[in-house]
Amino acid sequence: MEPGAPRTRWLALAALAVLALLLPQVLALGYGRDQGIYAVVGHELLDGGVPYRDAWDFKPPGIFFIFAASRWLFGPEPWAIRLLECLALCATVGAMVHIGRHAWRDAHLGLVAGVLLLVGHLGLNFWHTAQPESFGGLLTVGALACAARRGARPLALVAAGVLVGAATLCKPTLAAVGGALAVELVWRRRSARPLFWLAAGGLVPIALCVAWFHARGGYGALAEALFRFAPGYTAVSWQGTDLGWLAWETVRRAWWFMPPLSLAGLPLLLSRRAYREPLVLALGLAVVVELAGVALQAKLFAYHYAGIQPLLALLAALGYRRFFRGARRRPLRIAGALAAGALLGVVLLARGTLAAQTRLALAHYELLLGGFCDHALADELASAADVDASHNRAVAEALRARVPPGDTVLVWGFEPVLHELSGRAPASRFIYDVPLRTPWSADALRPELMAELARRPPGAIVVEHGDYLDWVTGTPEDSAEALLDFPELRSFIVDDYVLAHRIGDFDLYLARRLAPDG
Repeated sequence: MEPGAPRTRWLALAALAVLALLLPQVLALGYGRDQGIYAVVGHELLDGGVPYRDAWDFKPPGIFFIFAASRWLFGPEPWAIRLLECLALCATVGAMVHIGRHAWRDAHLGLVAGVLLLVGHLGLNFWHTAQPESFGGLLTVGALACAARRGARPLALVAAGVLVGAATLCKPTLAAVGGALAVELVWRRRSARPLFWLAAGGLVPIALCVAWFHARGGYGALAEALFRFAPGYTAVSWQGTDLGWLAWETVRRAWWFMPPLSLAGLPLLLSRRAYREPLVLALGLAVVVELAGVALQAKLFAYHYAGIQPLLALLAALGYRRFFRGARRRPLRIAGALAAGALLGVVLLARGTLAAQTRLALAHYELLLGGFCDHALADELASAADVDASHNRAVAEALRARVPPGDTVLVWGFEPVLHELSGRAPASRFIYDVPLRTPWSADALRPELMAELARRPPGAIVVEHGDYLDWVTGTPEDSAEALLDFPELRSFIVDDYVLAHRIGDFDLYLARRLAPDG
């Protein structure tokens, strides 16, 4: 399959057609719980606030700037971040084409990798996309593309470093791609000089970010969230965990969460010994290091593996290419490998039902073609686990109706998206209650919350039931139960608020001044 051959052109057209079919579905993905957090923090950032100091979370800062950028460019609707995500995916496919052309002399390989990436991306659905790992993984492909040309100049290497640094601000473990790229460059050029340019570029976004937080007076809050709260959050999952079990479970879940078509392409790298190439070894090294980073977090959520998907797609596309190029020369050997790969693909595809994926795709198109007007369908597509998007929408409508625009709202629960849906600002920098429920941070932070509420009492307080998050908070209680162990806030609610609505898992308390009999 030489580049330019008719069958290769047909492959390119088919890949483009599949990409055109898949990409619009990304626009139909709504907010999960995490995306609601990022949206609120991004909104605060655009209003002149500083993440962590004025809107609390414990994720690395890069994702907040991405959500703020999508809001600034396209508006506050959930599809805004998805449109930015679509543009990032398109740019990534272009970067993959560039890598295929310059690293393996086959631009069509990049299109195949793009298809594998999109299939895997949609497989993660709304909850596990538009995450730090999602955007960070796409940035690493851009870094690989900058350094793909064999005679890449220093400016291109600096650009590669900048993209790796930006990815690191989304997820620190993605710096592994920079390390793998450095190994490949030194191997290829037999010189350590590229490391200087790569490292110089990588430091730029990190230094700018630190300087920005220092200048805005927010570095202390950043350090408190990332270097004091986050380690406690990680330690919750390490309690009583066996290292051997964790390593096995990390690999097992990678097998489960990674796209079957990508996984099926990896064994085919063995057919032409592509695994001996420096770039392939570097990508494989990056995958292993990122898996180690996933294991260190010990949460093993599907989105933790999202940063690996682009690298996996590139490796799988190369595997498919090498396999089919050698099919004419070793028919028996290749036929055996094809059978093994087909069997692997069948087993992997059996994990989920093709019918369910088809129904989901049709529902995405139904929502898109209806102009996002079918709220019931949108809520159904954005509900999972203990999150019911229809209840969130109903609570937000009640807040809009009962709380004046100038008033604030306290969400004592894990649904800060209520601020976005209702248009009512948070009453505190604690846009959700997790840091106020954890044993390692609650005692230090609760007085701060009460001082904020005393200075400016909110118009409403929303208390959530059923959000059991022992793997996050380290305690078995939901938010309503945790309130029993917070007498200051409980007394504040009893003295000055009236229970006005019970909607799903939410109790909505209105300030007495806003209640009908107030």
